[in-house]
Amino acid sequence: MRVTPAEPGVYRLLIISAFLIAIATLSIGLIPSYLLIGITAPILLLLCRFIQSIAVAGEFNNASIFFKIEHAKKHKILAGSWIGTAASAGMFTGGLIAYAVSQITVPEAWRFAFIITGILSLIIMCFRTSLSESPSSLLLCACIFIPAMSIT
Repeated sequence: MRVTPAEPGVYRLLIISAFLIAIATLSIGLIPSYLLIGITAPILLLLCRFIQSIAVAGEFNNASIFFKIEHAKKHKILAGSWIGTAASAGMFTGGLIAYAVSQITVPEAWRFAFIITGILSLIIMCFRTSLSESPSSLLLCACIFIPAMSIT
């Protein structure tokens, strides 16, 4: 039996989840109406929401891991609590945006919220790509071994 080190991946997964969230959110705002493309519109909407849901779940879990790895020695519990706080703040902000959009009388105003949020998510992804994997994360990933059967 031999062991191979696990690849560092939390950082890359955070970039991928931000990209998927951005593309899915932007796509929701750009989907043509039912009058233009018929049944394809709700199918595309469902597909975008599915991708968005998977990406958000990955974002939440990987961000929790990333924060706990980075602040493992001194502030592990505080670092872990920031993820829940950020998620709650995001839901609150989403509610405020939904309320603001509902007050606008333009029929397609809801699209602007998705387009703007999608663009902001792409900007966040660009910021994340300029960062690098932290030394503590690399060390942790190098210490985790995946057993593999060797052929001898």
